Amino acid sequence: MFKYLRLILIVGFRILYDFLFYINRYARHPERYPFMVRYNRIRNLIIKVNAAFGVDYNIKDFENFTNLDGKCVLISNHLSDCDPLIFIAMSEKPLTFVSKQEAFKYPFVGKCIKALEGIPLDRENLRSQIEAVEQIVKVAKDGVPNVVIFAEGTRNKQPGTPCLEFKGGSIKIAMKAEVPIVPISLYGTFRVFSSKINIKKYPVFFDFFKPITSDDYKDIKSPQLASSIKEMVDKALQKNKKLDKEYIEKMPLSDKKKRELVAPDLL
Repeated sequence: MFKYLRLILIVGFRILYDFLFYINRYARHPERYPFMVRYNRIRNLIIKVNAAFGVDYNIKDFENFTNLDGKCVLISNHLSDCDPLIFIAMSEKPLTFVSKQEAFKYPFVGKCIKALEGIPLDRENLRSQIEAVEQIVKVAKDGVPNVVIFAEGTRNKQPGTPCLEFKGGSIKIAMKAEVPIVPISLYGTFRVFSSKINIKKYPVFFDFFKPITSDDYKDIKSPQLASSIKEMVDKALQKNKKLDKEYIEKMPLSDKKKRELVAPDLL
């Protein structure tokens, strides 16, 4: 609980102020405010929140996304409810998210996703899924933000294991939009919100792969591409687990604490 007390002391007033006077309004009526006004306000707040938590970004090949001209869909693995916040803090380029419907009910994360016109996906309602796909394709082609899709469809609650299956449907959405796909491997975010883990710094690791263009995937089936992207992400994930272990080994913690923090498959 110490990190939450630290968060309240450092940015508690700013969170409350922005939430009441901006984010809540943005979530209720996003159409009344330009997207970049909403995005920059939320991003500036999240940067402060992540700094208060002690998030330490370790990012490889970010230019594969930042130097990309035009729109793209980012395909990532998923480890934590805070993943969208980490992405927003990292990226000056505007982002929105495809997220399970339940996430929109989360007190803070849900409001931020709503304010950024996140797209809810109801996995139990086929008609809703079809409508969501149409909306995602439209945003990916013609909207302001780039779209982030967590291809596993849910959080992997066992971060020491490989990624869950990457859903072919998630990849097919990006293919239908005919925009570049940027695969991403992330690791370490699962510690940031955990009430059981209290450390001064929370390392998070990201790999941004080279964009896969529409010419690259025009003759590939979506399940095949999903499997290929998962393989890339898993390989980077294993490398980042080792970097994470090296990072933790250097922290002034007891050996027992270090063992608790390191991915089980590396012990």
